[in-house]
Amino acid sequence: MPLKDVSLEVGPEEAGRTLAAVLHTLAGLSHATAKGLVARGLVRVNGRPVRDPTRRLAGGERLEARFDAAARYHPPRRTGKDPTGFRMVLEDDDFVVVDKDPGLLTVPAPARAGDTLADRILEMYAGRGVQVPGIWVVHRIDRFTSGLVLFARTEQAALSLSAQFEKRTARREYLAICEGVPRPGEARLRSWLVENPRSLKVAETRDRARGLEAICAYRMEEELSGAALLRVTLETGRRNQIRVQLAGINHPLIGDRTYGKPSPLIPRVALHAARLGFAHPRGGGAVRVESPLPADMRRLLRRLRRATPPAAPLRGGLTRP
Repeated sequence: MPLKDVSLEVGPEEAGRTLAAVLHTLAGLSHATAKGLVARGLVRVNGRPVRDPTRRLAGGERLEARFDAAARYHPPRRTGKDPTGFRMVLEDDDFVVVDKDPGLLTVPAPARAGDTLADRILEMYAGRGVQVPGIWVVHRIDRFTSGLVLFARTEQAALSLSAQFEKRTARREYLAICEGVPRPGEARLRSWLVENPRSLKVAETRDRARGLEAICAYRMEEELSGAALLRVTLETGRRNQIRVQLAGINHPLIGDRTYGKPSPLIPRVALHAARLGFAHPRGGGAVRVESPLPADMRRLLRRLRRATPPAAPLRGGLTRP
């Protein structure tokens, strides 16, 4: 997570201007980004978080902010409705882990603004009466991927958790249903990925100077009719990584319209973030959480299992596994 730090002092010429306007002028942020950072509690004035972008500033006041430079920030939309699209899995004062539904962006993307998982979690905390709710992005999963997502609830926790992902000590396991049956049934994939700046589509490249290293390992959990259930462990966390690397060995995920083809069996990519492991940001103890397969992927498995021919019998009446 590329973090950006902003630290500045309000001069006499900026006195009386709003917080968002000063961030726009002195920090070079867009008005939308400035308002989004303030709304998420990521901006401090004289050491205290401020959530009102229209707050008038006085000369000599100090502004500080730390945020993900790769994300786009927009003020959360207040709809008055209860947050949906996720379920709480585990939380304490330092972090929160939720189980995200497919179809919901984790955080604002360059081509898409508006409602996101991060917004809905902030809505939840605001609904609980938290005066200055704030969350920090630690990692992401794709829009149409379901499963576990971790957010930090303090800046100190964000630094600790982000470092674990950068050093590859956090463990991420996914369940994926791919087209065809990979051979061998277990392998480690290593490639270099590049992103098209216009389409945002990711592709493998042989030019290591241009690409970002991507490593994952898969193990086949079940062989199906023209498909396979895989458990995939990420070592790196590149955008669309699992989808691109499995497509690169000619086994795209079922339902992946971008790197494979649409499927009548499931309306989205068959990928689920099933397990997450990390060290507690304060105490250092091991934290392990799991998420069961969602209903749409369970239905897909049942249909594929019904179409799978029975295993050939071996000598002695045994059945081939």
